[in-house]
Amino acid sequence: VLDLGCGVGYITYSFLEQNSSVMLRPICLDVLPENIKLVRKRQVEQQVKGLFPIVGNAEHMPLCDNLVNAILCSEVMEHVPNPDECCHEIFRIMAPGGQIVISTPNQKPYERYNNVRLFLRKMLGRDPGPSEDFYDSPLDHRTLIRYLKQAGFRIKNVEFGIKVPFSKRFFMYLPEKLAKRSVDLLEKILPAELTAVSILIKCEKPV
Repeated sequence: VLDLGCGVGYITYSFLEQNSSVMLRPICLDVLPENIKLVRKRQVEQQVKGLFPIVGNAEHMPLCDNLVNAILCSEVMEHVPNPDECCHEIFRIMAPGGQIVISTPNQKPYERYNNVRLFLRKMLGRDPGPSEDFYDSPLDHRTLIRYLKQAGFRIKNVEFGIKVPFSKRFFMYLPEKLAKRSVDLLEKILPAELTAVSILIKCEKPV
């Protein structure tokens, strides 16, 4: 299992804890050496065996062809300079029948809501919510799906999440039940592809 763009290994260690009874050979790969140092430090402290922390670029990974059976790629694609090349590289190292789960911001809705947040920050003189200035280049879900298909992957599922990102801020002053019903109603009415600021794509490499 490859945690691509692992950061300091939060997902890897959580995954290991939840699958302690399964024999796994996880690989942590990140472009920043300081992140991998922290992964190794925790590995030593917790005496985790069979974990391989590696410094590497997502577009040119130092891994053999057909090596990994599963890949977790959480909030990474929006930081990769050439996501189309990254998709081909992922396909290269993936074993036939292997699967990947990718989560990333959905470009147009994300940028639309981010512009609203920036406007509110300017008007209010403070940030109306958690900072969201962390991405480099969000991908439109259709573009990412096209890149994955061109690389050779078969798309299994596409999910949309956080359809009303400001819901908690806009409805927090309403009674709890009314706020929840309002959010649920909006999420049913609003088209997911046009409003969801995050996407989750599951795909596999054909056998």
